[in-house]
Amino acid sequence: GYMRECARRDCLEYAACSGFLESTGDDRDKAREFYQRLIQHYAPDNPKAVTPMADHTDLDEAYGHGDLFESVCGSLDSLSPQRASNVLQATEGLVETLELWSTDIYVTYEKTESFPRTECFDYRRNGFL
Repeated sequence: GYMRECARRDCLEYAACSGFLESTGDDRDKAREFYQRLIQHYAPDNPKAVTPMADHTDLDEAYGHGDLFESVCGSLDSLSPQRASNVLQATEGLVETLELWSTDIYVTYEKTESFPRTECFDYRRNGFL
């Protein structure tokens, strides 16, 4: 939702946020390793739960998305100081949003009464969501 809002204001804001999220080079290998750990520790009985994330990483690589922001910037003649400031503020807002979201997840799941980590799919079947 946040990135859609940025795109409505300025396509460069969206491209900057998207560029912040895209994996490049070594990051993709680290992402694939992370997905394997997710399967091992949280979804050994349902590895297909992780497949869409791994597929997205593969598509990013195939489409060259790691260079998208650089490509967009290469097509610009110049930026006004105000537009550049707006783009930086948009990416700062994205980072803050992700930080708050991640913190909320951490706080929720560090509680012992939270959903059991070994049965991460049961909470959907039991009607918690």
